[in-house]
Amino acid sequence: MNRNHPIITRHLVSRWLLACAAWLLGGVAAPALATTISAGYEHSCSVSDAGVPTCWGSVPLGHTRNVGVADIQAGASFSCALHKDSTVTCWGDQNAFGQLGASPGGSNVGNTLGYRDGEDWKVLKAVQLATGARHACALTLDGDVYCWGDADQGQLGVLEPARTMTYEPVKVQGLSNVSRIAAGNASTCAVLHSGSAWCLGTGSLLDGVQADPRIPRQVPGITDAKDVSILDGHACVLRTGGQVACWGRNLYGQLGVPSGVGTRTIPVEVAGLPGPAKAIATGYGFSCALLADGTIRCWGDYTKGALGIGYLPVGATQGSGQVLGITDAVAISAGLKHACAVLDGGYVQCWGAGNGLGHGLCSTFGAYYPGFMPYSYPTFNLAVCFGPGSSVPFAVLGLGPNKDAGLVMDWGERTLPAKFTRYYGTSAPERINDIYYRYYPDGTYLAINGHGTPHLIYMGPDTNGQLRDLGRLATWAREARK
Repeated sequence: MNRNHPIITRHLVSRWLLACAAWLLGGVAAPALATTISAGYEHSCSVSDAGVPTCWGSVPLGHTRNVGVADIQAGASFSCALHKDSTVTCWGDQNAFGQLGASPGGSNVGNTLGYRDGEDWKVLKAVQLATGARHACALTLDGDVYCWGDADQGQLGVLEPARTMTYEPVKVQGLSNVSRIAAGNASTCAVLHSGSAWCLGTGSLLDGVQADPRIPRQVPGITDAKDVSILDGHACVLRTGGQVACWGRNLYGQLGVPSGVGTRTIPVEVAGLPGPAKAIATGYGFSCALLADGTIRCWGDYTKGALGIGYLPVGATQGSGQVLGITDAVAISAGLKHACAVLDGGYVQCWGAGNGLGHGLCSTFGAYYPGFMPYSYPTFNLAVCFGPGSSVPFAVLGLGPNKDAGLVMDWGERTLPAKFTRYYGTSAPERINDIYYRYYPDGTYLAINGHGTPHLIYMGPDTNGQLRDLGRLATWAREARK
């Protein structure tokens, strides 16, 4: 497909931008744009730039202040929110281990968390949260780590007096000057400002069962870590040069080396990434890297669609497993069987299986993924959707491009009325096969794809029936709001 049509592109860009100076567009209210993403075990959450949270899947949003939120982290059947005042609240369906920061069976779920400091009770103030399967942790401004919930496998460190759980956040001994944290199933990991990485809990799989899992263990060979990710069975670190190194179980090749290589207790560098990574995410049996160019590569178990590469009979390597249609991601997270990304423009896309995939049915039949014609309109590939999910990205309901699609089309009609004059006035674009479009009297169309990175698409009498890609919707939306 010819993605650049110079005549149409120059015509539209020049006319629209010049018209901006002549037309009184009025104040255009910017919609809330997603800034964070957290994919949990069976649910996911995102927070907008206005501090408004959204959750979907098995654990709905609840029992917390629904404004002034900075981040939400999704665990297994519970969530924790970091508020803009640095306080922490938790809620969910499970609290058997005190993971909500409240006594099991108690009624104080959703209250602001605090901890004991000698005889004093202090409000917990955090700069980052991490949730595991049955515990959660908070990183403080001072670089300390406080955790609560299940402690049975050493994931909270040494507790005095010894106990298997705690609903009161306790300071993790042996971790200080911390810059980033992560939590998974029976594991807690931290990156220090020095660049070293440390983990505790049996789920970290570092030194084997002979080591005391309550004592933080340094990840060997890593001195330049920027971030760490762990879910269940394996972990990865992001290094300062953009390299990724992983350790743990490797049944599906989730470490970035052939699946025949067994469990590794020392990190192995992921080879074959086409560029430096700026973020990492680990799910159950798969891993993903968000590259500096905005594309995403995933590798490991493909059977649940969590690699986002389409329905293929064989797995993908980290070099070939590019998530289809996404070229401008800014954040990524992986859960049990699914992964999600925030795109430039604040749109959220998910792929994989399970309740956390998104509210709304997967319907990518005939969808248009710019640059990936095998799964693009007008080719219909019925294999990309399956019963519980999708093997390609699709927009999460309410966090897709539909509002910006209408904004840009309205702007085009105001600034270039001779070219884009509607038959009738409607408040929203039409939608078919996950494409938002408007049809104009001379046979001209403007359209935006609903899945993958949204692009503005043009077709008219001067294109001989061919689609012309005019670039990313987010870029046009920013121009429309000026």
